[in-house]
Amino acid sequence: MQNAKNDKRISEVKNPFPGLRPFRRDENHLFFGRESQVSEVLDKLIKNKFVGIVGNSGIGKSSFVNCGILPKLEKDNNDTKDKWHVINFRPGAGPLKQMSLALKEEIQVAGLNSEITSKEKAIDTLDKMSELSQKYYSATGKKLLIYIDQFEEIFRFPEGNEIESDEIATFIEIIINSIKKVEDPISFIITIRSDFLGDCSRYPELTKAINNSQFLIPQMTREEKRAAIAGPVEVMGAKIEEQLIETILKSIGDRHDQLPLMQHCLMRSWDYWQSVKVGNEMISLSNYEAIGGMEKALSVHANEIFNELDADKKKICERLFKCITEKGAEGRSVRRPTSIREIAQIADADKSDIIVIVEHFRKPGRTLLTPSSDVILTEETIIDISHESFMRIWEVLTEWLEEEHEAIKEYLRIAEAAEMHQSGKGGLMKSPDLQMALNWQQENNPSKAWGIRHHKAYDRTMQYLAFSEKKFIQEQRLKEKLQKLRLAVFKTIAVVFGLGAIVALAFFFYAQQQRKEAIKLQKVATEQKEVAKEQAIKAEKSAEDALKQKQKALRSEQAANEQRKEAIQQTELAKKERRFAMEQKDKATEAQQKALELRLISIAQSMAVKSLQESDQILKCLSARQAYNIFSNNDGGETDPDIFSALYYAVKMLKGDDFNTAKAHFDNVRSIIAAKNSSFLYSAGSDGQIFKWTHQDEKFTNELIDFEEGKVHKSMTISDDSKLLVVGGNYPYLKLINLNENGKPEKIKIPTRGVQYLCFTPKGKEIIFLGSDNRIMKWNTTELIEIAQSSVKINSIDMDPQGRYLVVGQAEGKVFLIDLINYEYKSLYESDTKADITSVKFSDDGKILAVGDMKGVVKLINPKSGEVNIKLSGHTAMVNQISFSHSGKKLATASFDHSVRIWTLDDLSKQPIILNDHNDWVWSVEFSHNDKYLLAGCRDNLIRTWLLDIDKMARMICKDVKVNRNFTGKEWEDYVAVDLEYECTCLKNKPGVSNVVETVSDTLPSTSMN
Repeated sequence: MQNAKNDKRISEVKNPFPGLRPFRRDENHLFFGRESQVSEVLDKLIKNKFVGIVGNSGIGKSSFVNCGILPKLEKDNNDTKDKWHVINFRPGAGPLKQMSLALKEEIQVAGLNSEITSKEKAIDTLDKMSELSQKYYSATGKKLLIYIDQFEEIFRFPEGNEIESDEIATFIEIIINSIKKVEDPISFIITIRSDFLGDCSRYPELTKAINNSQFLIPQMTREEKRAAIAGPVEVMGAKIEEQLIETILKSIGDRHDQLPLMQHCLMRSWDYWQSVKVGNEMISLSNYEAIGGMEKALSVHANEIFNELDADKKKICERLFKCITEKGAEGRSVRRPTSIREIAQIADADKSDIIVIVEHFRKPGRTLLTPSSDVILTEETIIDISHESFMRIWEVLTEWLEEEHEAIKEYLRIAEAAEMHQSGKGGLMKSPDLQMALNWQQENNPSKAWGIRHHKAYDRTMQYLAFSEKKFIQEQRLKEKLQKLRLAVFKTIAVVFGLGAIVALAFFFYAQQQRKEAIKLQKVATEQKEVAKEQAIKAEKSAEDALKQKQKALRSEQAANEQRKEAIQQTELAKKERRFAMEQKDKATEAQQKALELRLISIAQSMAVKSLQESDQILKCLSARQAYNIFSNNDGGETDPDIFSALYYAVKMLKGDDFNTAKAHFDNVRSIIAAKNSSFLYSAGSDGQIFKWTHQDEKFTNELIDFEEGKVHKSMTISDDSKLLVVGGNYPYLKLINLNENGKPEKIKIPTRGVQYLCFTPKGKEIIFLGSDNRIMKWNTTELIEIAQSSVKINSIDMDPQGRYLVVGQAEGKVFLIDLINYEYKSLYESDTKADITSVKFSDDGKILAVGDMKGVVKLINPKSGEVNIKLSGHTAMVNQISFSHSGKKLATASFDHSVRIWTLDDLSKQPIILNDHNDWVWSVEFSHNDKYLLAGCRDNLIRTWLLDIDKMARMICKDVKVNRNFTGKEWEDYVAVDLEYECTCLKNKPGVSNVVETVSDTLPSTSMN
């Protein structure tokens, strides 16, 4: 009887898992896994009146605040000894307005005057916020805690929009000054995605506040994840199979972004279990598999919901999701919460249809859109997706995002052309650009609200397009009229030529008659000539008879000579056949040896790959070193990606993860440069710091040579004599640093907001730089000269080694050359994919131009003809920087896909070496002055260096004291081959077994970077 009551109670309870949305404050009894981290956050809040909860998307920041921190503070006997009233909002498209709406009730309680409360932006100064907090505390005895969720939404504004930028600056100023006023009873908590922290650097005071009071939310441990799975089930009086828990934990692994997917998968598994369970059976693995598991649950669920809509609703649904999501800067997919009224205007649909679709996606058990189903929808309700992971997982939405991104790019291109036309700098659109624009208009049918959202000059843009089409049609009609006129003229000419042909034909027949008479006379003359020839032949015959007698005697003599030559030839032929037999024998021996070498190289490469998967430290090192031994002893070549990777990761296991890293920067390492005639390196980053590095005995030492707080350094260049370092970034000046002196850098003011690229001319007397306003300028120590200015975004420039040409990489796949003598432009190359060019680089001899684009493709181009010689694929994200080795043998590429690739230019058919030690974007890459090392700067604040000398890495393995033995006989058979003769892997190591004879020499010369 008791079991029946339990079954009934379980069947009636609601689903304990929220799905994609965060946990709400009333669900803290279902929140498990982060209880131990709350006290640390509260300590920071009490001490600083502010705390920034930082973490990657999907790690659970909002749930941690809602169910971990806020319930503790709202208790009367909380650790802060104060009473709190929590205000929660998201900044959205207007942070000041959203904050005012969130504080509406508190403004009334505090008794502020009606004039303030009636304004759209009620709280827009520090004085108003200070007055509100003090009056509210006097009226209620409670301090205000303002919790701003998804703080990164403020960075969706374009940098060029001054009105919106001013609003953000005011919003941040109110927060910072409220924190500084210790007497005001108000504190702040924000949550922000870690990949947006770099955007905070635009506001130095905000950056300082986050640095002083930041809580980087850690990855949940395996046991914490287990509690998050089993805890809510136990609260609801149900049970879950241990096998299912282990399966989910294995699927999650160490990926932080899987937590929302886990919650959604558990929500779906619970619903399915409720519908099929019998008695009090547990939630089982079969329930989990029935809904598609972690890999498919969300996408299958979203497709099911979408497919329930009719055809018309599906079209509106697509436009709805394109409104509330978008592909932002650097390809990041971001939310764009939007009101129902605005969605209806943009989608050109009825508000009632929008509400029906939103309700469809937010029903209980779905939670794919917010707000939750208990909130009544109005035309002002803000609609958003439940979590960023939805944009990555649902394939349909991913395709919509890409389509919308391309549509916006085309619209902005037309808008830019319209603006140029209005200002007199451009003409009307011509085919094929016009046809592409008209196709875009027909396919997308953009509403005015949609257009204004992405570019305010919608009417001008559409009028420009319509006028271009009208003008094109008029020109076509004019061409048709001219064509008809030409046809009439051609007919008249044909009649005239026809009459002329008749007259010519008559003259032709007359000429033929005269020709026949001439032939008859010629025939008579020919017959007379033949009689004379017969008489001459008879005379010659007598002479020939005498000659034949003479020739017969000569032939007899020649026959004797030929017989003698034949004997000599037979002797030579026998000798040739003997030599041929010997050559064939040598070739067979050589082929056999070559086949053996190829087999041994194959064994070496196989061992190298196997060593990468080996977890035992000694066996990993021995496998890598023995693979190198076999490879190098059989003419394997200068290097091989598998051999390099095996040696590198073996050394890394011996030395530790930090052996090839240099730590000094506390933000992105944006630029690295190597001095041309010394071993010194220089680095600069988003933290405003510039370091000088020395590399000796496999260790880095650094010296801080300049620091300017709040500045982001983006580019550096060094003179050929290594005496002058020039740095540029997000500031309107160049920093000139004399490396032979310890004085402060000289600042050269420039007429642009910042610098993207810098380089010295070959003689080191002039500096060329690219401004953030798409202007290219030259400074010659006395004056600034503008070289070029572009209306299309310039992403990268580089100078050829002779200093004659400047190559320019632009958006939309365009590459130009600028002659630095006469400043003439030349279009060099245009990509057929239209992918933005993000990096350009000349080789040291100027014979190769490497071009990298937004999609991760690198192309090697002839800088004279623009012809693409070869295409290098592999990167999956933007190529950020390219570097050629000084020897001209290697090419390195750095990408936002967290990897560096090294290509061998002598044989580009080989696979590149792939270096994927990075945890984030790779900003910069540089070869050392002697090509022995490759250096890279990363968004994870580290500089990494890779030794390119595989001989030295091989010696490092055998010299390490941890590698204290060779292969045993059994290990040799398992890791090398049964039929290969055993040899010691490291001569200086003691053999691992008594019957081993050391035969391998290890006497390669020692080298170093210096």
